[in-house]
Amino acid sequence: RVLGTEDRELEGPRLRQAVVRLILEGALHPGLATRIRDRLEAWALARRLGTAGLLRADTSGLEEGPTGTDVASHLQARLETLGLEAGEEVELVDPEDLLPPGLPFWVQDVLDRDYPRRVDLHEAVYRVRYDLKTRRAVLFLESGSRRAAPARRLLPRFPGFKISVEANGTTFDLG
Repeated sequence: RVLGTEDRELEGPRLRQAVVRLILEGALHPGLATRIRDRLEAWALARRLGTAGLLRADTSGLEEGPTGTDVASHLQARLETLGLEAGEEVELVDPEDLLPPGLPFWVQDVLDRDYPRRVDLHEAVYRVRYDLKTRRAVLFLESGSRRAAPARRLLPRFPGFKISVEANGTTFDLG
């Protein structure tokens, strides 16, 4: 038996949790979760490459950027820092305020040129995973019709890494 119901607006931690869930699902600020994930992953990769001595750029200041790659934790912390407490404040939160800072441009330039996380060759798009232990950059076919591995000259340099391509259940070592 229901003796009564009451509608109340979310506030405080429950409101922040709901906003995080809506952003992750794409119902609020579509695409923002992907942008946050990309930036967090770029910071993590830059730190890993810098620690391994592979990043040929000034890495000072990388320790001051965001840590971790968990989008939900990042959003939760940002909403708390911004002081989101009441439902009517949600409209005041600009999506740009929720993004982690970008990498310093000189580090981002080196990542984009030598250590991209995605490689687009027009007929195929690859997602790149870096294994620092084996010093291997593995390209996974994400989309496209390419059946054979791309020519080495078409790929970024990946200094300090051997290159493998995984596509359609086949692994190609490019050296």
